[in-house]
Amino acid sequence: MPVKVAEREKTFAGLDGNGAGVSAPERILAEAERVFARFGYDGASMRQIAEAAGVPVALVSYHFESKDGLYRAVFYRRVPAIVEQRLAGLSIAMSEADLDRRLELVVKALVMPMLRLRARDKDPSWGRLLAHETTDPNSEARGIIRDLIDPIAHKLMAALAS
Repeated sequence: MPVKVAEREKTFAGLDGNGAGVSAPERILAEAERVFARFGYDGASMRQIAEAAGVPVALVSYHFESKDGLYRAVFYRRVPAIVEQRLAGLSIAMSEADLDRRLELVVKALVMPMLRLRARDKDPSWGRLLAHETTDPNSEARGIIRDLIDPIAHKLMAALAS
């Protein structure tokens, strides 16, 4: 379902406060997140995303080469900040001598970055997209969870085991 022009203009109006707007690749990534969250990887099309972002399909292909490239870019846009916050929380947790307190801090390191993101964004698209990717039978072939999420998950599990 296309985004109305007026709504799109409000969404992408100047982030710096002077009405300058955001770049086409950023608009594409923001709309791709929403479209992939709504329809999943297989149900979304480059045409839907281009239309939602208000750009030609060719521009989407120019910046991201393929649907897979765009999909991965959506994850690479979000995951590094979450991983960084989780690692910082883990570092704090592992310095705690009290084991009960350490466990509490490890759980917080896992959960708080997503809760902060959710509170800041108000748009449930990222959470939906992540849920799609973790439950999609074809997820393993794309390797996004393996490449971006699993390394921090292994560290969290090791922290819980200690």
